[in-house]
Amino acid sequence: MFLIELTKPLDEINHLMKAHVQFLKSGFLAGVFIATGRQQPRVGGIILACACGRAKLDALMAVDPFVESGAASYRMVEFRLSLHLADFS
Repeated sequence: MFLIELTKPLDEINHLMKAHVQFLKSGFLAGVFIATGRQQPRVGGIILACACGRAKLDALMAVDPFVESGAASYRMVEFRLSLHLADFS
């Protein structure tokens, strides 16, 4: 699995929010994104993604309007899922 941290105060890139949400929805429809949300305080966002490969995720993140415009960057952490809720597959 991957944890993707987008870093940039979201109030500085609100004009790209609608396009970013569409990007997130496409990631869910493709079965790549599992969960997303804003950091608290609002300094960026988090995406939890499947283990579909670093290269595929880097290519996907490159077309995120936040990243593509240079308004935000991301950090990706790969981890091996070991414990989880029984209903989480």
